[in-house]
Amino acid sequence: NWPEDGRHNLKNQLYWDKFYSSNKCTTEPSRFASYVEGIIKPDQNLVDLGCGNGRDSVIFAQKGIHVLGIDLSERSIENLTNQHSDEKNLQFVSVFRQSRLFL
Repeated sequence: NWPEDGRHNLKNQLYWDKFYSSNKCTTEPSRFASYVEGIIKPDQNLVDLGCGNGRDSVIFAQKGIHVLGIDLSERSIENLTNQHSDEKNLQFVSVFRQSRLFL
């Protein structure tokens, strides 16, 4: 499912926007999240770089961990922010939106 031109460019925001808007992503925790879950404790902070559809971010926040989810896809971040606006331990940020502040 990489861009058709053959470039495996992870910075391709349009590709990731389209990918995450399909909503075909799993909501099961990643193997990494399953491993870290036993190590990180409630009230600690965690940054989820490349949070994608937020599956790991949400799981950690529900366990009382303060999570900042960051992703390239503005569409994914907008969706996650709307879906989880009531989650007190969870914040999502778009890399592109924040980077414009420094230009």
